[in-house]
Amino acid sequence: MRWLKRLNKDLTGLSITEVRYDRGGYPVIELSDGSSLVIQSDDEGNGPGVAMHEPSMESAYGAGRRPLENAVGTWQIKGGRR
Repeated sequence: MRWLKRLNKDLTGLSITEVRYDRGGYPVIELSDGSSLVIQSDDEGNGPGVAMHEPSMESAYGAGRRPLENAVGTWQIKGGRR
C-alpha cells in the first residue's frame, strides 16, 4: 500500500499532455510535469499492455449506454501497434 500512497501523491493534480506509443510498441501517457506512465503487461516489462479509460457511471448511463460501451483504450490510438 505504500506504493499506492506514493503514486497518489505524485500523480494527483497532473494533467495528461499526450498519449502515444513508444518505439517498442508500449502505450505511453505523458504527464504535465514531464513524467510518463508506460503501460506494461506485467511488472517485469515483458511486453506492452493496454490502458483503458472507463467513463464514470453518471456519464456512461447518462448517455443511455453501459460503461464499457463508452470505454476508450490505447488500442484506438492512430498509428499504434496491435
